[in-house]
Amino acid sequence: MARADWLEAGTALLAGGGAAALTIERLCALTARSKGAFYHHFGAMPAFERALLGHWAEANRARIAAAEGQDAAALPELALGLAAGLEQAVRRWAAVHEAARAEVAALDGLRMAWLAQRLEGAAAARLFYAAFIGLLELGGPEGLDEPLARLRRSLPG
Repeated sequence: MARADWLEAGTALLAGGGAAALTIERLCALTARSKGAFYHHFGAMPAFERALLGHWAEANRARIAAAEGQDAAALPELALGLAAGLEQAVRRWAAVHEAARAEVAALDGLRMAWLAQRLEGAAAARLFYAAFIGLLELGGPEGLDEPLARLRRSLPG
């Protein structure tokens, strides 16, 4: 089993049960592997957590890079393409975990910079992004398309 498979299992646990679900026992049960296999790849849980956060952040940075040529009309589609449960779980984790907080802050900065280039500057980007995060907190991905489209129509740019 490759390191990436452990990270995908961790992503599934995090999205489904939050940071509290990230235990070696649950990872081993989900992957049908031994603790020894886990320790072989990560050494300890803090190293796994750092790797998992990096995995999440890299996937999101890749989404931003892939959207580089797109304009603001792509915003609802890009937003709806995020894994809402995972996004919420990482944000909640960031409230109590310093490394998660740093990764979320860095990614928020990248996302808002992308938005600022497509909307009318940083203020509009911050407003759109704050509304998106708020909509996620209110209920996940179901029903996001209409509010996001309405918000986008209300913004200049």
